[in-house]
Amino acid sequence: MGAFLRRLKTGEILVADGGIGTALEERVELGCSPPEELLLSNPAVIRKLHEDYIAAGAGLLTTNTFGAGALKLREFGLDGRQGEIVRTAVRVAREAASAKPGTLVAGSIGPLGCFMLPFGSLEWDEAVSAFRGVAEVLIREDVDLVTVETITDLKELRAAAVAVRSVSGSIPLILNMSFDSGLRAVTGTPVEVFVQTAESFHPLCVGSNCGSSLEDMEGIAAELGGATRLPFAIQPNAGLPVLRDGRTEFPATPEEMAASAIRFVEAGAAIIGGCCGSTPDHIREIARAVGGMPVRSGRFDSERAQGRTLLCSRTATVAVGASEPLVTIGERINPSGKPGLSKELERGSLSKVKRLASRQVEAGASGLDVNLGIGSEDLETVLMTRAVRGLDNTVSVPLFIDSPFPSVLEAGLRECACRPVINSISGDPGKLESMLPLARRYGAGLVALLMDEKGVAEGVRERLDILDRILDAALDAGIPREAILVDPVVMPLVSSEAASSETLRVIQRVREDYGLPTIIGLSNISYGLPRRPLVNRAYLVMAVRAGVDGAILNPLDEELMFLLGAAEALTKRDAGASRYVSVNAELPSMERKQDSAAARETGPPGLEESILQGNAEDLDAVVGAELSREGASPSGLIDEVLIPTIRQVGTWYEEGRIYLPQLIASANVVQSAFGMLREHLESGKGKSSRRDSSTVLLATVAGDVHDIGKNIIATVLSGHGFSVTDLGKNVPAERILQEVRKLRPDFLGLSALLTPSLVSMRETVESIRRNIDDPPVIILGGAVVTPEFARGLGALYAADAVEAARLLEKSGADAGSDTGD
Repeated sequence: MGAFLRRLKTGEILVADGGIGTALEERVELGCSPPEELLLSNPAVIRKLHEDYIAAGAGLLTTNTFGAGALKLREFGLDGRQGEIVRTAVRVAREAASAKPGTLVAGSIGPLGCFMLPFGSLEWDEAVSAFRGVAEVLIREDVDLVTVETITDLKELRAAAVAVRSVSGSIPLILNMSFDSGLRAVTGTPVEVFVQTAESFHPLCVGSNCGSSLEDMEGIAAELGGATRLPFAIQPNAGLPVLRDGRTEFPATPEEMAASAIRFVEAGAAIIGGCCGSTPDHIREIARAVGGMPVRSGRFDSERAQGRTLLCSRTATVAVGASEPLVTIGERINPSGKPGLSKELERGSLSKVKRLASRQVEAGASGLDVNLGIGSEDLETVLMTRAVRGLDNTVSVPLFIDSPFPSVLEAGLRECACRPVINSISGDPGKLESMLPLARRYGAGLVALLMDEKGVAEGVRERLDILDRILDAALDAGIPREAILVDPVVMPLVSSEAASSETLRVIQRVREDYGLPTIIGLSNISYGLPRRPLVNRAYLVMAVRAGVDGAILNPLDEELMFLLGAAEALTKRDAGASRYVSVNAELPSMERKQDSAAARETGPPGLEESILQGNAEDLDAVVGAELSREGASPSGLIDEVLIPTIRQVGTWYEEGRIYLPQLIASANVVQSAFGMLREHLESGKGKSSRRDSSTVLLATVAGDVHDIGKNIIATVLSGHGFSVTDLGKNVPAERILQEVRKLRPDFLGLSALLTPSLVSMRETVESIRRNIDDPPVIILGGAVVTPEFARGLGALYAADAVEAARLLEKSGADAGSDTGD
């Protein structure tokens, strides 16, 4: 840690190196081999590139191990030589760095190349193992720091951080994420959520690399400066790639990158370098422009951060604190007192869990408590894994993982895409010993429950003593104060009137003396009393007056939620009563919404609701119920429910109302429903839809082993009713041509993520047009593909899966019109 920390403490900008893979492409012919293969066949060329970056002014070198994970190396038959590759990478970087004392060597860890569950195929343990395999060798070979780069999925970032920290809790760590022009990652994560999640793994630096244009990176730098108190790094591409005369070029000049680097400094960046397309020439100009400049403070508001905890989902943050709206955590996902939910869980169904989650969010819950306690630790562990995966795809609010069993807690913590919250950890020494390491390992926040092995103390001082013990233990475990919420414990009124009033005094003391946010389990107060909602409502108003910051409650109690809004206005948490007015001005429509939600809880979900919620639980029963209705038919459900609903989901995606996880979840439901309905069609129970004849062939072109985007498109197109054949990744042009001749698809979709793959893409398109008299409609996409590139090849361009589906449907309709169909 010493060397890297000392460089950061100098207060001067640290200049990093630039692109590795793209720079090597300019020096040697890689063909279809990855840059890491050069470490086996020609390490001298790697060393020379490092030396050139040092000569240009870089003080931080990155090892050529970006693609050295076992999953990626396996695509090239090199996974058995991973150790040799990584060791050689560190050695040649060290040899180059020795020429300039003080030069740091960062061990690079790149993305997995495939999505993790729930919308990919990779299990958590597989992902962590793949990252750990690289991290172990890098750290054993004594790199100065580890940098995780070009991550686009927050859950993958967590897996990488857990893997590195499982090898070393002290190695300096930079966690980078890549964002698009909308300042969000491809899976919908904004900069603030990334920062909250990344910081929980104690990096010395956070940052962003790759991404899109220089202008976009300037916006990302500004966001980072406002979101973190840590030093941050910015390493942009040299502009968006273009194909000229058969070669991939990055248009940003060294002077343009240097001008952007100055703006990165103004935003507060501490480390500045380059990514794809950047060369020693670019780094030389950056070093001239910003080398030796002092690091400036970003926009981070330290005063506002005091006494404020940020919760997050994959796509949004929720602030808890005295100056924030009161946080409402939905309590309904809890089988206690709900025999129907208990029975569903016992038979392994999560249908009602997902419906309760969606209902509570619709009713205004800003978070969800997930408690699957049915008395079986083994079954609860399995259910918690599935539940958190499913909820991550269907709701966009923070999750509180609630269980007394460490194994169940760990199952939920692993599956969260962002920083989860443990609800709760008491002052019982056994609980502290078993649960705090989980919070540390998985970067979780926690609710400190002010009771211990002796139970709940009635007095204020006794409860605060318990809080002192929990805080001391949490801080010793490496959990920061800003990750902690305090639950002063609401006791049933029938058991102790004094204890319930003392809880209000504890709320006041925690705010005044500790500056920590408080949250209560509201419904405890009314246990054993008639007309419980009335008691809950009254106590909530008292708690708001005492200064509580959040409550675990029933958001489906409409009067409770309206009363909460009034209480916030009266206690100045809602300045000018603006939220109260905006909500109550729409009271009639909200009443209808609540009535509709109530009907959904008592009755089974419909097919449209299952699609919109991304809920595939008990889908066969849902489809069967739809078909049993009078006048229903398989083709009718396809044309009148499946297709219009997935189009609606696509519209929401384009409008930014939902993000990629929800889109994929809904598409998966539609895809499964299609399969069920087609079985009915094939058995003669309905007329086949014309859409069934539209076929699509997909492939990632030769030299590219990334298929995340292609897999998403395959799922969404299948959800739109197209028959999809996926050839996989790194597919040679000859194979694609052969399959086009064999299958005669209506559409051919080609994907590329790496810039060298643009040449393969062009060769593939030209081969199809040259050898097929009546070629399919060709659609191109991928991170490095632009509309201009596609038009130059006479192909269509799709920026994402929704646009691809729209293009295919439009092209199919136009073809049908041309033929008079």
